[in-house]
Amino acid sequence: MISQEEKPVCDSPDQFPMKCTFLLNNLSNEYEENDGQRRMVADMDGFNHTSHLKELSNESELLSRSTRKLKSTSRHGDQFEWASNSYIKLMYAQDINKCTPKSSTRAYKWVECSINWSTLETSCSCDHGWEEDWPFCKAPCGGETSVSVGGHCFEDCRATIELHTNCGWVPGERTCVRNDQQCFNKYLNHAINIMDVAVFFSGAGSVKVMKKAVSGALRIAQISARKAALKTALKSLAIDMRKKLMNHAQIKKELSRYNKGVGERILEQGAVLLLASNLKDIADASQDTKSVVTEIAKAVDPTGLASLVTGFIPADSCDSVKFKTPMPTTKYHLIDRDVLDVLEMKYELVGNTDGACAGTYTMSNDVVWGRNIWDREDGIRFIFWCASHRIWAITASPWRQAFIDNPTHCGAFVHSKDGPDNWFDAYWYNSGAFVRGRSA
Repeated sequence: MISQEEKPVCDSPDQFPMKCTFLLNNLSNEYEENDGQRRMVADMDGFNHTSHLKELSNESELLSRSTRKLKSTSRHGDQFEWASNSYIKLMYAQDINKCTPKSSTRAYKWVECSINWSTLETSCSCDHGWEEDWPFCKAPCGGETSVSVGGHCFEDCRATIELHTNCGWVPGERTCVRNDQQCFNKYLNHAINIMDVAVFFSGAGSVKVMKKAVSGALRIAQISARKAALKTALKSLAIDMRKKLMNHAQIKKELSRYNKGVGERILEQGAVLLLASNLKDIADASQDTKSVVTEIAKAVDPTGLASLVTGFIPADSCDSVKFKTPMPTTKYHLIDRDVLDVLEMKYELVGNTDGACAGTYTMSNDVVWGRNIWDREDGIRFIFWCASHRIWAITASPWRQAFIDNPTHCGAFVHSKDGPDNWFDAYWYNSGAFVRGRSA
């Protein structure tokens, strides 16, 4: 399928005929079925918990790759997380007055000399690229440490977001600072938290309004209404954050292959992820809302990678103030949802099935064969993706961990008729059931 999100790469408009290359979405599973691999084949004659293994090769690599626990469980989730971290880096860049660049010591060797015996003239030189420092030759600087200063190589300060001035001659003193004046000033770490970030991107007035709206949203008991109120409360600030981050050339470059709307969504949802992960420092959380704040943080950021520790003091390494990490690719086989949608990712299976599988299921963060496992609210049934037959299956939860550790079967109480990306989009009429979308 041709991607509707990423831009085609085309020849110059004045070239005829003009050729364009379109990205195709890979909607298949996260495993390969090439010759030479072992594939899991279920005993479909009774849908019992038995299986057969077709002997090929590379099983361990195949299993480890396809059953890994993903940081993200949505199509753009990794990109939202990347954007969230980019906001933090931009804020650090404003807060930090200096950073310590990487350094290395240059290699030395003796200058090579030769004598012309007919004239008795002596000539000395260094290899190509080496710098002469009589009586030595100094190796060139390159890679991450490309700036040469005396006997050392340093990381170029121009690679940072704000600290473009090189300051100091030796590794113990070398720093990247904002300007020449700061070469003479002492550095003081300043602790920051999410409120510092919010004020930097939007201003104190807007943040005050947002803070009040968030506190009100957290007191709403009904989850879908709470999600809608939070979405509204954070929207204006998320837009302000997106506009400011988009001003940086490296961010524009990373988003250039996407349509404008997709790029804006990635940055805005990255802002929502950062804010929602740190509601404890935004809202006036009373005792009755503290559990709600914790629940939201765990739901939107299960890895904790977007959460700021209150009063966190940034490291002084220059890596902390560089847009160094490229944006991850889109995972088209996963569910496309916004950050706050995870607060109500529940669907109900209705019907009288074998094994009493009806009930409301919630998406988990465990992934097997490239699809999320879904757990029933009572914890005694789970839904999983049967990769070998490309269908969904439901079975008893005592099998859950064993299946994650070694997914070698598709034995289950019931199976879907077809195999779309999401179990709730599948047909279950063959098992006497259907799916009813439900907001918690």
